[in-house]
Amino acid sequence: MKLRLVDNNNKPQTHQVFRFVSDSQKIRINFSISDKITGYFPHVGLPAHEGLTLLFRKTNDEKWYNLESFTERFDTTLFMNHLVSKGESYEVMIYGPILNTLENLEVESFDGSILEKRNVSTDLNLLIVGGLTSHGIGCTTSGMTFPNILARKMNASVDYATVNDKNYMRKVSDILAKKDDEYDFGLLEVDYSNQDDEIVKNYLKKVLVLMSSKCKKVVCWSAIPEFKKYKKSYGYHLLKELEENNIYWVDYSFLHDDEHADYCTYSGHFINDSGNVIVARKLEERIRSL
Repeated sequence: MKLRLVDNNNKPQTHQVFRFVSDSQKIRINFSISDKITGYFPHVGLPAHEGLTLLFRKTNDEKWYNLESFTERFDTTLFMNHLVSKGESYEVMIYGPILNTLENLEVESFDGSILEKRNVSTDLNLLIVGGLTSHGIGCTTSGMTFPNILARKMNASVDYATVNDKNYMRKVSDILAKKDDEYDFGLLEVDYSNQDDEIVKNYLKKVLVLMSSKCKKVVCWSAIPEFKKYKKSYGYHLLKELEENNIYWVDYSFLHDDEHADYCTYSGHFINDSGNVIVARKLEERIRSL
């Protein structure tokens, strides 16, 4: 029994998420990556770069558990008999890569009677806007990016206007201008330590106005190291000047302080898995408070 989730007819994109239900004791995930991005990405784990991350939960269970991470180089067979009883159904969530796109994705079942795609309704729809951190740079797997953590914890759907570029503000403004959807919350990464100041001054206001028109509420966040702390003041004062009343500000620059830096960041420029967990937790708290 086979279930095809991606084929050549699908529009390639990053940050894809798929869910399926099965009761098979043995499954295999067949996939291939197209147009691999080559380059030096020391702060991105291989599964996040060009592979898959799988989580699972038993049917009617709310908690997700990490199942496995794959790249094309290794066997992608999963034996579920140590996790579920024979005949017991379960749900699997597959996260695609953040830098490359899936050309094909197929689930193959070797026993059992159930193998079907899971379409779910969500409680929130989120728009993630930003640069490297919002895109997932710094994470070992796609499942550890703060948007995907938020999606699991809040039963939310996620749409992206992010780019893997330190000077992202102009590019995300172009992406936003083409979006027609409406969102419950927009989460904006206001600045990045290495982004050119002039780009922020030229495009931050445009991005905020666009997000305010598409999102019921906009939460602006930053995590700027001490040696670039002046960057926070421009964004903060601009928010004060805007007349929109649905924009909020939170600051997570403490991730770079002496207490957190050794396990949350790399070199003052990237936020790792632990940092993404904290960002997700703090954003969840802020969203629930609004």
